[in-house]
Amino acid sequence: MNCYCMALLMFWVSKLYELLDVVFMILQQQAKRITFINIFYRGTLPLIAYWAYFIDPHPITVPILAINAAVHTFNYLYYFQPQAVLSGVIKRAHSTQTRNVLLIEIIQFFLMSAYGIYSWLYHGVCIYIIVYAAYLLVYYIHYYYSYMQYMKSKQQHAS
Repeated sequence: MNCYCMALLMFWVSKLYELLDVVFMILQQQAKRITFINIFYRGTLPLIAYWAYFIDPHPITVPILAINAAVHTFNYLYYFQPQAVLSGVIKRAHSTQTRNVLLIEIIQFFLMSAYGIYSWLYHGVCIYIIVYAAYLLVYYIHYYYSYMQYMKSKQQHAS
């Protein structure tokens, strides 16, 4: 098995693990922590990774998977912060970090969309990645602006 196939296989397995995270949240009745994007994104990404590994393996997909893996590594550093740190004055920094995580996700989906278009035009790669990345880009932009409005209204009520 070459390095490309091993990377795809590891990526696919990691996406199954992330899907299990959502399943466990549902089983623990933590539904209010789950959004539509959690279910959609974590439910469909293992299918895309499966497609990229088992059905249509193509080296051109490696940069997209690498971008996703890098973004998730950064995000997990954010999510695994101890809750004790998130009290008092540090909550303001936490909201800035949340905004930054959302911005990084938006940049990721923009890059995935742009690279997907390039791959489709010049390498004949399936168009599904463009549609998927564009959908996530639009959804995350909407989510980002909703979050910013929520934070703005929260600050106004606190004053």
